[in-house]
Amino acid sequence: MLCVLLGFGENAQSVYSGIHSRDHAWAIESIRKKNRMKKYMVVEKFKPNCFEKNNELWNRKGRMLPEGLYYLNSWVNKAENICFQLMETNQPELFDEWTEKWKEYTEFEVFPID
Repeated sequence: MLCVLLGFGENAQSVYSGIHSRDHAWAIESIRKKNRMKKYMVVEKFKPNCFEKNNELWNRKGRMLPEGLYYLNSWVNKAENICFQLMETNQPELFDEWTEKWKEYTEFEVFPID
């Protein structure tokens, strides 16, 4: 039985072979509890005519997240020019570093989730 756990917090993933799913879930939850991070909802509002430019930058460079800021999931509404991203960190000041890289195309609001 082999289980390799990769990542921290909610980003923990596993590569496993022959391990019972209940044990797998326990191992992942154990890592998440040890590395509990605060979650945030990030609301991205694309500036006029910048949705495609933003997407091109993402395709070239990825999310450009600083170490310690983690992406969990996102939902885009292209018709409304908006994206919601669920993220986590224990260092909220990292949002400033990250959003600075995207400010040409996007306005951000960051909301802590209790």
